[in-house]
Amino acid sequence: MNKIVTINIVNWDGIKHLPYCLESIYKQDYEGKIEIIVVDNFSQDGSLEYLEQKHNGIKILKNTTNKGFSYAHNQAIRASLGEYILPLNFDVFLKPNFISEMVRVMESDSRIGIISGKLYKQINGNKSKIIDSTGIIMEHCFMRPRGELEKDTGQYDNPENYKVFGACGAAPFYRRAMLEDIKCLNEFFDEDFVNYVEDVDLSWRAQMRGWSCIYNPNAVAYHERGVTRKNKYTIQQAYIAYGLRNRYYSMIKNITPQYWGKNKFKIIGRELIFHLSSIKDISRFSRLKALYLTFIKLKIFLAKRRLIQQRKLTSDDYMDYFLCYNSLSLYKMSAAVLSFEMKNIILILKNRNKVLLNNGQ
Repeated sequence: MNKIVTINIVNWDGIKHLPYCLESIYKQDYEGKIEIIVVDNFSQDGSLEYLEQKHNGIKILKNTTNKGFSYAHNQAIRASLGEYILPLNFDVFLKPNFISEMVRVMESDSRIGIISGKLYKQINGNKSKIIDSTGIIMEHCFMRPRGELEKDTGQYDNPENYKVFGACGAAPFYRRAMLEDIKCLNEFFDEDFVNYVEDVDLSWRAQMRGWSCIYNPNAVAYHERGVTRKNKYTIQQAYIAYGLRNRYYSMIKNITPQYWGKNKFKIIGRELIFHLSSIKDISRFSRLKALYLTFIKLKIFLAKRRLIQQRKLTSDDYMDYFLCYNSLSLYKMSAAVLSFEMKNIILILKNRNKVLLNNGQ
C-alpha cells in the first residue's frame, strides 16, 4: 500500500509563485495519496484569497501574524496525516517524478530519515542547469549547499556522493518517525530560530540520533532562491544577522565536547577569518548584531543542549565524517581569504596614517 505523503507550504505573500508550485504538485506521478497543507503567515498580496477560491482540496491554516518558518511548519506537521513529510518552499517547482523518487529511496532503508533531491537554480522564472543544492555539507561548522553555483555535469550523481549531512529546507523529504524521534520540547523545527538555518539544526539532531540523510539525484526540482528578500534591503540584512545567530544557536546545541576539544582552534580561526572578511562590507553591522543576538537567549539554548546531548546515539568519529567535509580545500581557501584580508587591513592602516600626518601638517 502506498504511504500518504504530506506536502506543507508556508505562504507569505507568495502569489507570484504559488500557482506554479501547486501546478507542479498536481502533476506528480506518485500513485499514493498526496495531502497538501498551506499555512498562511498573514499574507497581504491576495494569495490567501487565491487559495480559498481556486484550491478547495487544500487544507489551509491561517495565522493572524507572520509566525515565521519554523512555527508555521510545526503547525503543518502536527496537522498532517502523512508518513512522509515534504516541507516545500512556494518558490520550488517539482519535476513530475519527484515524490515517487523520494518514496522509492525512503522505502529502501528504514534508517533513512531525510532525503535531499537535486535542486537546480531557477532565475527570474528561467530554469537552469546550475546547481542550487545537492544536500547540505559542513566545513568545520560552516554549512553550505553542496555544489551551489556549479554547472551540473553529474559530478555528484555517483553512489559515493549519496551520503550527506542534511537536506536544504526548500524541499527536504522527511520520515515522520524521524521527526517524532528528534523533536526537542515538542518542536520539530526549533521555533526560537523563527527563520533560517532551522534545516541545518534539524539535520544535525537527526544525525546525532543515528538517522541517515541520502541524496537522490533522480528527484529534481527548481528553486528560485530568496524571493521573499529579493530587492528588500532590510530583509536581506535581517537574513545575515538572524541566519548567523541561528548558526551559532545550532552550534551551541549540537557540538559535542569531544568535537570542540579536537577542533576548537580550527573553528575559532575560521570564525575570525569570516568576520575579518566583512571589515569593509556593509554586512559587518549585521554580523556584529548576530553576536549580540546570540547572547539574548543563551540560557535557553544551553538548556536545549543538555536535552539533545543526553539523547545522542552516534559516535564522535561518525559525526566528524560530516563536520569536517573537504577540510583540505577549506584550509587553502581560508589561508587565501586571510592573506587577502590582512593586505586590506594593512592598506587601511597605511591610508589612515597618511590622513593623520596630513591633518597634522
